[in-house]
Amino acid sequence: MGKYQYGCKKATYGTMDPATGAMLTPKELEIYKDTISHDDGESTATKHYQQGNNNAKVIRYSVADETITFQILKVDAEEKLAWLGGTVTDVEGLKTWHKPKKKLPTNKFLHFDLEDGSAIITPNMSCMAQLKNDINDEAVVTITVVATVQDTGIENVEAFSWPDAPED
Repeated sequence: MGKYQYGCKKATYGTMDPATGAMLTPKELEIYKDTISHDDGESTATKHYQQGNNNAKVIRYSVADETITFQILKVDAEEKLAWLGGTVTDVEGLKTWHKPKKKLPTNKFLHFDLEDGSAIITPNMSCMAQLKNDINDEAVVTITVVATVQDTGIENVEAFSWPDAPED
């Protein structure tokens, strides 16, 4: 399919309740430029031919990953801990984030309310985050997240839902 950008009015994240699929401990996200990118990937076909025959005998399809990419504006110690891992220490009210020894993905429930009134709801995303420290002309430090859709493991809870905007 392709990669598309959407305006985001509100974004929340939390963890998925493994029994019900509901979002636990929701927190609001401050998304840079109020924009997310959705990439549902391109499936690839591998064709297998019999010698001497121009027509494929068997075609196998592999499904591409579906991802949502966004940048987080709030980069305090607690937000770094939530997305990048590591530890946070608090000495006399000064919180300090300590980078983890190994970068690992985190699993998050993500909910995006889009500008057109619809929403993207993804209960079990594998999120890989990276701190972007390159202070440019805009002087913006962000956490860039690439979130990949995963199965919820719950029969009646879809991995990716996109309800339409409510009718007026």
